[in-house]
Amino acid sequence: MNETSTHPQQPTRHTISGSTPEGRLPLHRTACFNCRASRLKCDRQSPCVRCASQQKRCEYPQVSNRGRKQGSYYSKPDTVEKLLQRINDSPVGEQVIAAILASSRNLQPSNSASNIIGGRDSTEHTPDTEAVSEAYTSVKSEEYAPEYNPTNGNGGSSLVSPLHILADAVETERLASLNILDSTPNLGHYEEPLLSDTSNAWLSRQSTERLIKYFRPSSVFQKDWQVLAAQPLNAPVRLTSLTCDPISSRIINDTDAERYFDLYFKIRNPLVCLLDPVLHRPEIVRPLSFTLFSVICALGCAVANTQRDRMLYPSLLALAECNIKWSIATSVKSVETVQAIFTMEYWSPVHETQKDDPYWLHISHAILVARELGLKKDKAVEDLVSAYTSSTASSDFKERFRRNIERTWLAAFFAEKSFGIVTGRMMNVGRSEISESISDWWKKPMACPFDRVTTGVVEMRILLIQYLEERQQMTKTRELIEDWQARGFEALQTLREKRCIPDTSASSEYLPILAHYMDHSILVLNANALRDFVATNAMQCLANPCKISRQTVDVACRSLTLILSDPVLLKHMYGTHNNMLIMICHALSEILFATTRGCLPPDMMEAAANKVRAVTTHLETLARGLPSTSAASLYTTLSNVLSKQLDKYISTSQASTEIMQESIPTDWWNALGGDMLVDMNDLFPQQLFPELAGNGNGSAGTMSG
Repeated sequence: MNETSTHPQQPTRHTISGSTPEGRLPLHRTACFNCRASRLKCDRQSPCVRCASQQKRCEYPQVSNRGRKQGSYYSKPDTVEKLLQRINDSPVGEQVIAAILASSRNLQPSNSASNIIGGRDSTEHTPDTEAVSEAYTSVKSEEYAPEYNPTNGNGGSSLVSPLHILADAVETERLASLNILDSTPNLGHYEEPLLSDTSNAWLSRQSTERLIKYFRPSSVFQKDWQVLAAQPLNAPVRLTSLTCDPISSRIINDTDAERYFDLYFKIRNPLVCLLDPVLHRPEIVRPLSFTLFSVICALGCAVANTQRDRMLYPSLLALAECNIKWSIATSVKSVETVQAIFTMEYWSPVHETQKDDPYWLHISHAILVARELGLKKDKAVEDLVSAYTSSTASSDFKERFRRNIERTWLAAFFAEKSFGIVTGRMMNVGRSEISESISDWWKKPMACPFDRVTTGVVEMRILLIQYLEERQQMTKTRELIEDWQARGFEALQTLREKRCIPDTSASSEYLPILAHYMDHSILVLNANALRDFVATNAMQCLANPCKISRQTVDVACRSLTLILSDPVLLKHMYGTHNNMLIMICHALSEILFATTRGCLPPDMMEAAANKVRAVTTHLETLARGLPSTSAASLYTTLSNVLSKQLDKYISTSQASTEIMQESIPTDWWNALGGDMLVDMNDLFPQQLFPELAGNGNGSAGTMSG
């Protein structure tokens, strides 16, 4: 054995395929298998001296992990998470993900909804649900990239923006000057210069391809699963596929999810009329959106009555809220994200103060996403239907899914007006953005029974908005206000009677819910009329100054009677959402204010007081059946405050003339006419509640929700 082979110097390490100094044999990265087995030093030549002397076959590992930690670039991925992380770290990560998605679409059968991540086979199927599973396809987000057309759309959305002009100019000039047939960046030639002047870095291929990539129209629609898979490593808000939904995180199992979905759709969904039970089964929702899946599980668990459910609810709620915040932060644009935000905000837990509650920002974000998706445009809706459903889906299923999208846009108007009436926020969805044929929408094929409620509420809100807009534009005189109130009350009352006539259809079951919502719109109209009368000092000039107050009390008592005795509303009692609680307390406050103004005869006053006491007891029962963090606990306390004050005024022999001269505290319900949050000082004026005087805003703030 020569000296060179026995005592080799320390050469620079090279792979077998790499370049080596002239006259020197290439060395392998690690010892051969024989030397490693005997734990002896190897000279890493081919063959090594030891194998050659012993006449053994000298073999080396092709790839070495020597000196590298787990998870480094050359280490073997042992989990899907690490493989995804490698893809994200790669400079061509986006192209790899796109290729994987494209190949999965080519290989996936049309009934892929039951085979997507975490999907499972249900043991019970109906013809409708079987059709749903077979009709869904994997969402083709990149195919749903609407071509820019400055002439499509209407209103402000049809304007040609400078961004569109730049995008068109950059793409046209780029392709014309470079004779490029395909504008897709060539990732293999980043540094190839575009011009003969290679010193001009601003016109390098890399720079111009970045410019084109930035301005190129991209897909609007994305599932949250897709955004999750493509999130960068340095994202400020990150989720993992192992913890983003209740089943993956092992909080609940499939049986729990089925039960929570069943509870949600039986008790809560009919009161907001948003999700189609046929399209939103757990094994279908989970592959489409883990955000919506976690929200439904949390809200269904909230109305479950076992000790285990009570223990699971905080974790499910925290996960659902986390997913919504992540979807907002990462700008997930999908129909399910909009539905998840609307659904969650109706039953979200209360904060310490109402001004700390971000619900209005969440609602506004959902509306903007709905606009971005084009849910109010027929062409965008058709594109979404094509993206969601397979080519072999039946026409009935496509119509059902089309209604699912249309219902989501109506829910944007429904929710925004509901929260706007409560808080007095400015409107984002105008009545002109609702189809003129809305009154017949619930009669179309593949409608859900509760679509009749949606149609009626939207009609009522549109009519109310028309009268409130007229009020803002008219001169506030006694005659004009009186005429405006009379016409508005008659129109709203007529619409209620017309839309709430029972019949033999399945949708007739939900008419009491519609009647309750419509009654509240009438209360809002009368509250604004009373405020205008007081502001113009016209109360004493009216022929019957208590007429409007008695109308209001009649409507309030009618609404409370539905809450207390109607079988449908009692069946869905634990589905009462936050806005309904405020509507109930609004009715109680109107009875209190009418009583303190001396506008009610003794018999009417006593009947109304009995309603107030009964509703307070009803809300106490409701609060005991829900988690302590729900809004029911807060508004149960508020109803008790109103009930105690009413009893105090009835029990005293003092006349209410001292209070008649004071401003009627209806600012809390100026709804569509103002832009302020609930001011509890207006709700609890010192004249009505002297015990709150001197406590300042701090005491009132603790009551806000």
